[in-house]
Parts: sequence; C-alpha cells; structure tokens
Amino acid sequence: MFSDADLAGDPDDRKSTSGLVVIVSGAPVIYTSRKQTVVAQSTPEAGFPAANEATKELIWLSNLLQGVL
Repeated sequence: MFSDADLAGDPDDRKSTSGLVVIVSGAPVIYTSRKQTVVAQSTPEAGFPAANEATKELIWLSNLLQGVL
C-alpha cells in the first residue's frame, strides 16, 4: 500500500489531493485520488488524511477477503 498527498496542489482553492494504491500479489487492486475537503497548513497535515483514507481502504479490503476466503 502506498499513499501520498500534495500540499495545496490546487492553485484556486489551495486544497491538497490525496492518492493511494493497494497492491496485492504484484497487481494494483485499489487506486483512488481525491481532493481533500480542508486546506492543509503543512505537508504532514496534508498526509494524515491520505493515510487515514488508506487505512480505511485496507480495513475494507481485509473484511472483503475474509468473507471470500
């Protein structure tokens, strides 16, 4: 799993964009990119929502795979 965010990537409203990719057995199974809802004041502040979203996606994927296996 990889997640990252830019800091104030949108020059109009100064909001950051979060992105993540989850890789299983060498293949990407989840990819998302979303504009954050709040304006971050620092790089770590922009990264925390990205990590939070990535954690929620991993929990969802884990629950999905537990139901299948």
